[in-house]
Amino acid sequence: AALDLAEIVGPNGRVVAVAGFRLDDYSRAGTEFNPKGGIRLRATDTTILRASIGRGYKAPQLSDRFIAFDHGFAILAGNPDLEPETGVGWQVGGEQRFGDWMVVGVNYFRNEVENLIEFNRFLGGVVIPGRGFVPILGSRNITHAWTQGVEASLSATFSDEWSAGASY
Repeated sequence: AALDLAEIVGPNGRVVAVAGFRLDDYSRAGTEFNPKGGIRLRATDTTILRASIGRGYKAPQLSDRFIAFDHGFAILAGNPDLEPETGVGWQVGGEQRFGDWMVVGVNYFRNEVENLIEFNRFLGGVVIPGRGFVPILGSRNITHAWTQGVEASLSATFSDEWSAGASY
């Protein structure tokens, strides 16, 4: 279940703040409360700044934990000991408009994850007559992991019919 608790809009719409949460309830993995919030500031008529932070949760799927099957190229094995992933992610960024035709955006993000579920870990293999060696792949938890990076975008409108955009 997800619920947005509040959206607060400041004078002239220059500041917008949003708060919400998600309540995850899994019979095997438990219940988790995951709040999120963000703010957007229109610093000028051509500049927007924004930031957000949130907590996330991902329970292992049934197939991650208990199902083993032959995929042709490998045998995928379940891991009943997998724990749910939890994490906190945040981002800061902004957009700058140049005239009526170009917008440049940049965003920095970082996610800290506990018990990250890593898939396709090599567990060994078996020799099957007529097929040869077939690897066995499975999942495991990585105690602590993080991701971070910068996203950039550029969009340009040349006419009502022509526009272009790029992002990285």
